[in-house]
Amino acid sequence: PNWANWNCFRDLDKKGLMMYGQMTAGSWIYIGSQGILQGTYETLAEINPRLIYCSITGFGQDGPYKDRGGYDFIIQAIGGLMSITGEPEKKGGGPPQKVGLAVSDLFAGMYASVALLAAVTHRERTGEGQYIDLALLDCTAAILSMMATNYFISDNTPPVC
Repeated sequence: PNWANWNCFRDLDKKGLMMYGQMTAGSWIYIGSQGILQGTYETLAEINPRLIYCSITGFGQDGPYKDRGGYDFIIQAIGGLMSITGEPEKKGGGPPQKVGLAVSDLFAGMYASVALLAAVTHRERTGEGQYIDLALLDCTAAILSMMATNYFISDNTPPVC
């Protein structure tokens, strides 16, 4: 997040959120982190019912890690991506490695794009906005679904690729 904005908006009360909402009343889409502006979707949706609010966090809105930062390489490790990345055992093996790109960030953005397009279509048909909640960890687990399926079918740990 933009920390300058975060410091300005994190402690807004209901009146402050209403003022913020009036400033963004003409906005079609807001992308940010729900945790920065506590309870803001409901408040902003009162002002602009057509608003599409997309929240992207590291670990989601609840659970034990909800307040932790979502750094791509941490998400890759916790999500299991690093366990299949690195030097294969038949070539000598080695420790888990992160992917060369920030793939957890990239895939979260791709999932957000698809969700935003669906929300825009919904709004065009119904006039209603939407709240979209994405977590980097959820998106990383989703891209590993084939590995999980193979594990549950065969009981074999996915190999390092």
